[in-house]
Amino acid sequence: MIYTLTLNPSVDHYVFVSSPVRGATNRAERSFCVPGGKGVNVSVALGRLGIGSTAVLLCGGGAGRMLTDGLDREGVTYEIIKTKAETRINTKIADGGVITEINAPGGPVTHEENAELLKKLGGLCPDDTVVLSGSAAPGTDVVAVLDAIRASGARLIADTSGEALSACIKAAPYLIKPNRAELCALAGRGVEDDEIPRLLEKLVSGGVGAVLLSDGERGAYLCGADGCRFLPVKDAGMTAVNATGAGDSMIAGYIYGEQNGTDPLACAVSAGSATAYSEGIFDKETFDLVLGLYNELKGGRRMGYVTEFSDGKRVLLIMNPKAGRTTSKLKIDNFRKTLERYGFRPQLHLTEYAGHSTDLVRRYGEDFEMIVCSGGDGTLNEVVSGVMELKNRPVIGYLPAGTTNDFAKTVKLPKMIEQSVAMMAKGKIQTVDCGRFNGRTFVYVASFGAFTRVSYGTSQDAKNVFGRGAYIFDGIQSAFEIRPYHARVTTDDAVYEDDFIFGAVTNALCVGGVMNLPRDMVGLSDGRFEVLLIKNVDNPEDLPDTIHACIDLNYDNDNVILTQSENVNIEFTEETPFTLDGEFAGANKNVGIEIVNPGFDLLIP
Repeated sequence: MIYTLTLNPSVDHYVFVSSPVRGATNRAERSFCVPGGKGVNVSVALGRLGIGSTAVLLCGGGAGRMLTDGLDREGVTYEIIKTKAETRINTKIADGGVITEINAPGGPVTHEENAELLKKLGGLCPDDTVVLSGSAAPGTDVVAVLDAIRASGARLIADTSGEALSACIKAAPYLIKPNRAELCALAGRGVEDDEIPRLLEKLVSGGVGAVLLSDGERGAYLCGADGCRFLPVKDAGMTAVNATGAGDSMIAGYIYGEQNGTDPLACAVSAGSATAYSEGIFDKETFDLVLGLYNELKGGRRMGYVTEFSDGKRVLLIMNPKAGRTTSKLKIDNFRKTLERYGFRPQLHLTEYAGHSTDLVRRYGEDFEMIVCSGGDGTLNEVVSGVMELKNRPVIGYLPAGTTNDFAKTVKLPKMIEQSVAMMAKGKIQTVDCGRFNGRTFVYVASFGAFTRVSYGTSQDAKNVFGRGAYIFDGIQSAFEIRPYHARVTTDDAVYEDDFIFGAVTNALCVGGVMNLPRDMVGLSDGRFEVLLIKNVDNPEDLPDTIHACIDLNYDNDNVILTQSENVNIEFTEETPFTLDGEFAGANKNVGIEIVNPGFDLLIP
């Protein structure tokens, strides 16, 4: 049985008023009252999802009767401990989608009322789940409540803050659901994004079963024994009008996911988003609509650490012996032996033809929990393409051995064998977005136009001898062959039609080792591409300034368009050559590009 425990319930009075004036009489456009309190919200949300629960709450007075009347209308089963104090009434002032909350403190709880509550909790059993949510009214013996839950063996899910949250953590809960501000309070300081996985894992290692961290409109993290994942909020095409109850709805969504064999994190984010799009707690139709956006997800962006592999660190090792200038039998043996020294057991395969890496992943990939590849961006492209076809996708470790390695520079992957293997051994994972180009997977860039030919036209022998200089030599030659392509480029927010000499849909800080993008704009897991378009210049003397603007991150240039989008469609007036991750992708007249979020799991520094 699921019990929700609300130690300071309320009646929530919503008042809708446009542009209220402080100190004046304001007339409401409409208003309504609903049962309130975080645990009550969880019960209501569970009911909307078809899951029964019993709401246990302290309430009294006329407002208490309004509260139970509201629960009756919702069809929520409840058990109350009557209090002498009046149940509080919280006011929610809604002004154009912005809600200002005025929450009352709640009345004091007497010794007798605490005793009755503990007596009721004494009937819990190990098969029960107790969701303890929200603040406690003054005088509530929270420590005794937690002791009673723990003594019963029931699973505890806690969503509270301050001293109550600290006490819950000590009670070894099944799940806690802090928000970012509450995590900062636990840490005693501000918390950066890259610190979150470690802090959540510290809570798990300290006895918390799992942590569901809500991060507002960005999304949510889920951390448990199997690592830490992040799932961004998907745009459902609706306007967020209400934050009240969104976090409570996430708990209901998480429980729904567990009970129905659906990803609990996706269900939690969907339920929270659905409430944000609703006046009050979501309805099932809105929840299903939002959850449908995550149907293709395989669990969200992982940000955490692999502590051990079930197969004893067996890895599929794929190496391109022709990549870079220093790949040799000695280097191959050194890489294999270094992996073994760090406890890995590699099964080595050397690529022999274009597409061989993809074939190897298709054949062997699901037999391994980790694939390590070494080569250029093309090798990584082939490995990722194969992994994205698998039902059970291994983690990827990448030793860059190519010439430009734009993607590796973005992720700051080490190029030295010792440092690379040491990084992989730490097991830090991030799930990185990738893309589909007319259905074909690519890792970080699809491009056309100026200098595009250089990436696939430069011979492997020249790249091996001259390194990046080979691209520069060919780039100088191709500069005299620059020509415009007329195209209509459609992004999520705009349409651009013009003559373009270059275009890139990318998820990296650098393209072709030359074009640079702002670091604060490029998010490897944000569910968006960066779209860079360079228009044809009327005066050829303006071309160097335009190119240098992109190199120097100066995008205040009339000939340069830089935007972001999940989907990009490009219509040309003629067949136009494209490259994917530096490899020729054929000539295309119509191109459809879509983000894959989440994409593939990558070991990172």
